[in-house]
Amino acid sequence: MSQEDIKTIYFDNNALIEIIEKRTDCSFLFGSGDHNIKVVASLWNLYEITGSSTLEQALNLAKYLDKDNVYWLQDKRFIQSQELQAFIYTSYYSFPTIIENPIRMYISEALATLNDPTSIIVNFTPSKLVKAWHKNKSLLVEIETRKEQAVIALETMQQAKKNNGITQTIDKEIQLNFLRGLFPRRNPQGRPILEDELNLILDYCICNIKSLYKMCPAIQLEKILSFIRTSDPKRKPEKQDAPDLQHAVSSIAYCDYFFTKEHFLTYCAKYAVKHCNLKTKIIGSISELN
Repeated sequence: MSQEDIKTIYFDNNALIEIIEKRTDCSFLFGSGDHNIKVVASLWNLYEITGSSTLEQALNLAKYLDKDNVYWLQDKRFIQSQELQAFIYTSYYSFPTIIENPIRMYISEALATLNDPTSIIVNFTPSKLVKAWHKNKSLLVEIETRKEQAVIALETMQQAKKNNGITQTIDKEIQLNFLRGLFPRRNPQGRPILEDELNLILDYCICNIKSLYKMCPAIQLEKILSFIRTSDPKRKPEKQDAPDLQHAVSSIAYCDYFFTKEHFLTYCAKYAVKHCNLKTKIIGSISELN
């Protein structure tokens, strides 16, 4: 079976847990042997499993992700920084650079994209990671803080929309600050990018934002998914919005299927796929895998 024949499917956490707990027949996904569909997971699956379950429950779920048939998606922010670097190197510096596939065979390759002390441990498995995180709660506390910060950011965006406060100038500033946080530190020749040049390149990115989005799907998806999640003034942003974005952005950008049972996330994901002209299929049932 060639690599081109293999499709990838990402489960958000609610879908993953429901399928495992209901004993849905997914042997063709999680079973051993060659398959034409590979399950893709991320560290956010493990964060949520660890934070919302007892250790016994978490390990029961994690064992499904210990399988050799499960691939791993690198950290969202790392993926976006790689996209932006490839765009800047290729378009600004005329130094053609490809974006490496962020779907990897081993969980260690996902951990290596984080500033996480566990990333230095080789031969780590999802179950071992869940055990480590269950013992050391500091990372889970940090994740909860990130969720709260995401709610504040989404509420601020939503309120600005209500007040017609997101002008073209403000939107540009939001994009500049976002891209600045992803910016490469060095140019293709290895020299540091100093502040004056950085500002010139940022202006170039904004002036060529359509080309940037075309080359950087995870960056575009973050903007579109954040926009649609705050479009309804009656919907109050929730802490679950942060994990939803973490699950959806990179997986929709790079996987063939995104599996979710959440109605609002399904709506947002389908809107984003259509807006960004992507081929990813948003599904809510195993029977749709055809």
